[in-house]
Amino acid sequence: MAWREQTERYGGAAFLGIPAFDGFVWMLDNWARMELLVRLHSYLPAFLVNPGTAFICTCTGLWLLYLSHARQLRRVGEGSRSKLVDTSGTEYQSIEKPGWLIPVAIVFGLALVATPILAIGFSFAYKGNPPSARSTPRPPYFAYFKTPPVKAAPRTLNPPPIQIAPGGINIGRDNRGTAIVNNLGPPSRRIPAAVRADVIAVLKRKPGKITINYIMGDEPYQFATDMYEVLQAAGWNIVGMRAVMLDKPWKGAMVRFHVKEKLNLPDRARVDVPDDSLAGILIGALMQANIREVTVQPTPDEPEDSLSFVIGPYPKD
Repeated sequence: MAWREQTERYGGAAFLGIPAFDGFVWMLDNWARMELLVRLHSYLPAFLVNPGTAFICTCTGLWLLYLSHARQLRRVGEGSRSKLVDTSGTEYQSIEKPGWLIPVAIVFGLALVATPILAIGFSFAYKGNPPSARSTPRPPYFAYFKTPPVKAAPRTLNPPPIQIAPGGINIGRDNRGTAIVNNLGPPSRRIPAAVRADVIAVLKRKPGKITINYIMGDEPYQFATDMYEVLQAAGWNIVGMRAVMLDKPWKGAMVRFHVKEKLNLPDRARVDVPDDSLAGILIGALMQANIREVTVQPTPDEPEDSLSFVIGPYPKD
């Protein structure tokens, strides 16, 4: 019967290793996030991270360990019937330690070692995700280009300029004054601090996965940074934020979401977006921030569980 006792002991330890591995993965994803390290729960099979699977495996493992321990106690009890005594009649006590502790410790150690190995392996395969901790987005790639030094032109003495300013601002006299010009153009797209809490509350209704693309420029980059911060605070999974080049000229912002078939819609056609969908939640948050210049693009090229938010130039007219 020893083989049955060993089978129940190691089988119970193996079943307990599944919820232990799930717990180690959860701790790694939430407490030990590092740059470019994927969230391992997103790549594991669904049944393995299901709470029901962990509950069933825990009950099965404890039941098998109970049967193994009961068999061990029964075997020790039957073996104690034959007493071993010395020449003085003193009985030798037979002490046997529980046999389930070492298999459980081995299985837990294997789960603890396998968790970071799998996380690093998936990170190399899928290039990882940004960390969940609050951080500032990286500068665009052109910020790393080295600018050649500018040679100063030789200083020359020029005569005072002749002031010719048709339709402009003439300072007058010896041109030593200062002209103050107020450029009252359209305001830039920002998410002010006064409405950020309301925007985050809308986004928290249904966090999802999103990619932020923006055209190169100061105003689109600042707007993309604001969106990155509120989406991250609302718990969205931001796959990436990068500068892009537009295929054709357009202005404003665009929300791209998945549809099963391509829709041949004319320009400026009306598209109904459900309020409880990821695209509807994102558009509602933009409306809360008073961002009105938003269009949508339903396309089968977008992943089913993800959105793309494309930020173009500010529409000034």
